[in-house]
Amino acid sequence: MLILGLLCGMPPQGHVYVRPYTKIFLDLASQICEIVVFTASTQSYADQVLAHLDPDRRLVHHRLYRQHCTMINGGYVKDLRLLGRDISRVVLADNSPISMALQPDNGVLVSSWTSDDSDSELMDLLVLLQHVAQLDSVPEYLRERYGLREWINSHRTAAGSL
Repeated sequence: MLILGLLCGMPPQGHVYVRPYTKIFLDLASQICEIVVFTASTQSYADQVLAHLDPDRRLVHHRLYRQHCTMINGGYVKDLRLLGRDISRVVLADNSPISMALQPDNGVLVSSWTSDDSDSELMDLLVLLQHVAQLDSVPEYLRERYGLREWINSHRTAAGSL
């Protein structure tokens, strides 16, 4: 299962800016895993973007929005236990390490997209998904490869300290 933050942006005028390879990525990734969009965005915003990316609702299997996030210290955290799936088979790809704080070993940190037309990060993510789809323990592999748990722990401060 793949959990994604939103992969594009929409200015107030309603035009959707799509990260390169997004539609190809969604099409190919949906053939190897269940795709869930879990976003800290509002439902109305996210649904507009997803209507553009997946108008037939065949690629993105489930949607979770800001109201499904947990607010911790001013940041939106995504609790993968809400999915009711085997956590050993879940990948959370997001541009915010805060969103991964509860299950950092399931996280893949992707860069924020800033309209770079040569960006190929989603194709790199697709290669990773093809690999982890064959593994028994996604968190074990991602922990060894990325070490997000250690990174998050190294950036924590004692309660009340400045």
